[in-house]
Amino acid sequence: MLIKDLFYIQSGGTIGEREVYENKGTFPMVTAQTKGDGIAWTIDEAYVREREPQNVIDEECLTWTKNGSKCGKVFYRNYSFYSNADNGVLLLKEKYKKDIDLQYFAYALNSVTDKYVTSRDSKGKLNNAVMSNIDVSALLIDIQEQRCIAKKIREISDLKDALKRLHSELTILLGRQVACDANQSSDESMLIEDLFYVKTGARIIEEEVYQNPGDFPCVTSQTANNGIAWYADINWLDAEYKEKIIRADECLTWTKDGAKCGTFFYRDYAFYPNDHCGVLIPKEEYVRRINLKWFMYTYRKYISTYITSSDNQGMLYNGVVRKIKIPAYLPPIEHQNDIAKRYEEMETMADNIEQALSMIDLIIS
Repeated sequence: MLIKDLFYIQSGGTIGEREVYENKGTFPMVTAQTKGDGIAWTIDEAYVREREPQNVIDEECLTWTKNGSKCGKVFYRNYSFYSNADNGVLLLKEKYKKDIDLQYFAYALNSVTDKYVTSRDSKGKLNNAVMSNIDVSALLIDIQEQRCIAKKIREISDLKDALKRLHSELTILLGRQVACDANQSSDESMLIEDLFYVKTGARIIEEEVYQNPGDFPCVTSQTANNGIAWYADINWLDAEYKEKIIRADECLTWTKDGAKCGTFFYRDYAFYPNDHCGVLIPKEEYVRRINLKWFMYTYRKYISTYITSSDNQGMLYNGVVRKIKIPAYLPPIEHQNDIAKRYEEMETMADNIEQALSMIDLIIS
């Protein structure tokens, strides 16, 4: 049984962004994006119904993204919407409406469409002709079983939505937790270089590390694995780059360039930073006056405003960081310790929620 045997297949229309801005409203417009369930814009309903009534969908259906980086993503829809040309629509034929649960079928079809995408990355394609000829015989299980699966997936999706709301609330709370300290009024300011020694490492390449393997962490501008890209032989590093090894009791590092430029990490172990990793080591007179985690949580967002660009060429080099001004006010260390502890507890909760969301996506898939 092919898709075209079960569904009427159609594409959307040509209403574009300019017309959306000229005819503002609340009627959903579905495109090839997947964020927000594919609803890219909203528009005046009367305008689209008069302009392109054939592309307004008023019945329960499925849609799929016909192109782009997430081509082939299938959505279940049970509301009226306008579909543009980058979006395909599957309307179930009347004689099959008692045999197919569309919510189930959306999840099931998502498991096979990727195999039919004709190219990958941002140029992915899954046009009407290809979609219409996908064999879905294996997906056509008993209708009661379909409904049971659809119910379970709805329950999982509801849990996912609840976790997303909790994550959003935690993010807001995290911001409020440190905003007070970051915005503390002070008639005086100081530079980051007044508080910290601002350092960096020297370039080493992957080939050198593979020739000198070991268990000493080497930190780069990557953010995966807390920025630790390699493990090298400490004796080799001591012989070649002794001056650059960081052996402070604790410090902060930041990514100096790349897509996630300005990402901070707290470290309480010895490591080697390469030239894409910046290091903040507290000066002796501030070691007992600054909780480094408090400083990181409080000022990392502000420091990131000094990044010179926000794409994959973002840059935040030592010379800039040294001269960043912050309020001269430093709250008592007991206050810093308390804020850092509470922030860390909430951040752990947020991380756990993100992991749960990833697991839910995996289960649904």
